[in-house]
Amino acid sequence: MKYIDLQIHSVYSEGDLLPRQIIERALKENLAVISLTDHNVIEGAEEIIKLGEKEKITVLPGVEIYTEFSGKRLHLLGYNFNLEDKALNDLLWQSQVHHLEWAKRSLKKMADLGFKIDFLDLDKLKSKYCGFRHLKTIVEKYDDNVRKMIAEIKPQFGEPTLFEFINFYFAEGKPAYVPEINMPIDTAETIKTITAAGGLPVLAHPGQQLSWQDDHLVAELKNAGLRGLEVFSPYHNWHQMEHYQKLANDLDLVPTGGTDFHGDLRDPTLKHQFVHSAWDYFKIPYAVYENLKKHL
Repeated sequence: MKYIDLQIHSVYSEGDLLPRQIIERALKENLAVISLTDHNVIEGAEEIIKLGEKEKITVLPGVEIYTEFSGKRLHLLGYNFNLEDKALNDLLWQSQVHHLEWAKRSLKKMADLGFKIDFLDLDKLKSKYCGFRHLKTIVEKYDDNVRKMIAEIKPQFGEPTLFEFINFYFAEGKPAYVPEINMPIDTAETIKTITAAGGLPVLAHPGQQLSWQDDHLVAELKNAGLRGLEVFSPYHNWHQMEHYQKLANDLDLVPTGGTDFHGDLRDPTLKHQFVHSAWDYFKIPYAVYENLKKHL
């Protein structure tokens, strides 16, 4: 059996793995087609496409863009677009600059709490879209910071996990909380930008952001140029996958699938369990790509 994964993240956004490590894992997981869909960045695309060619793995140029539509924060995937397209690159750059301000304000609050912070570390990150994983890495650069975190969080196992770190310092109402307000990028306009760049716009894991009562929004986006719906996702239960597959059929949207892989799970409580990443339990059949490639 051959499988596909059309939503994977690398160190260029909030993932753990380098592009070459993703290709190595793709070979191990028998993935014949993948797409690197980093958050609001495409820096790793050319690298992973070339690595994929060497290993005979099809790699689609991809991106995941955070957008807003009718008061909903929606994630829009773009596939197979021109990586050199100026309008798309300008849109991504604006999003990166806006989000960097959030990261600086978050680290400033950690500094105010007594943590030693080197703000120049933000410039040393591979990612141009800094997330909580990167903030944790910057904070943990100093042993004194780690000791302080352990004393304050009192983690269940060793050093705090990412989720313990986020929930203790950055959750709403916590001491380092900064609202993660993205630059308001309109979903419909982003659909047009991806399409103009020669790409295929797809709404990511709709069940994560929408309810079934919001199906009319998907129909509105279809009228705005949306061409695909990420039906097969670990964010969806079986009923949601059935629902969104039917919705895709009704609206003539191509169904796609991706695990939203960021890296192996880091929960120490799972060390003796079978599931360490989405690829351990969620497989997307190659037939999904056979249907998709007719539309690329």
